Amino acid sequence: MTQQNKNDPAPPTANRAAVRRKQAREIGFKSLPTTDGGKRQRFLLVLRESANISRAARAAGIATGTAYGWRKKMPVFRTAWNEAMNEALDNLEEVLRDRAINGVERPHFHGGEITGYYRTYSDNLGMSILRARRPGVFGNEANGAGEPHDGAALTVAEALDKIAVKVIAREAADDQRATLTNADIPEEGA
Repeated sequence: MTQQNKNDPAPPTANRAAVRRKQAREIGFKSLPTTDGGKRQRFLLVLRESANISRAARAAGIATGTAYGWRKKMPVFRTAWNEAMNEALDNLEEVLRDRAINGVERPHFHGGEITGYYRTYSDNLGMSILRARRPGVFGNEANGAGEPHDGAALTVAEALDKIAVKVIAREAADDQRATLTNADIPEEGA
């Protein structure tokens, strides 16, 4: 998103709307109804930059519930939301990958003053990315140990289904252990 100097006058409202529409086209959003004064477009633009639904709603001047309502009722908005979130997460992944590979420069202090700089690297960050993108090689408990997929995020329904399968399996194992344990206990008076 373009930054505006604080001293520059704000563009007229009609011009701001045209700028938002142009930005939305540039990032591939489909046209959305403009009956809301551009709030949906503003929400999507900020969501694309931040991957933060609360921040995007505040920037658009709406409640988060309003955004979720639009998402539920409007397939075009839902698609644009998913595209915005995917782009934001792709950007975040790129930054995290760079930090994992190139490290982060930090100041070294001595006597309260900066005496130099050193670079830190995060193996955990790199492994987190690898587990998410290559679970078949690096494993990922959240996705099922070693279960390959295309690297796309699970939907909420898929994640809940996986959790339900694990819970049912654990309950069945607990029931089986309880049955075996009870069978091994002699009855009173026997």
